[in-house]
Amino acid sequence: MATKIQRIKLSMRALLLTFLAACASSQHWVKSGVTSAASNQSLATCALESEGKVAFSTDPATTEPRQRQVDRLTTLCMQAQGYIKETGPFGD
Repeated sequence: MATKIQRIKLSMRALLLTFLAACASSQHWVKSGVTSAASNQSLATCALESEGKVAFSTDPATTEPRQRQVDRLTTLCMQAQGYIKETGPFGD
């Protein structure tokens, strides 16, 4: 069984990977009248909340399905706030 510190480290790594993947993609979240900085802050909040809602596992077979669940919850959170995911260059 993973210790609390190990779970926290795993959570932080998963969160970092999520943000790095988001930065590398050409998709971003937009909302009328909202700057990209505010959009990124909303995304970070949604991602962090989503991480806390999905159970951890040390089984490598469940790591990817867990990340898909986190991504899905993050998407739902952003959509609930009125954001739309668009493809293209970043900017305000």
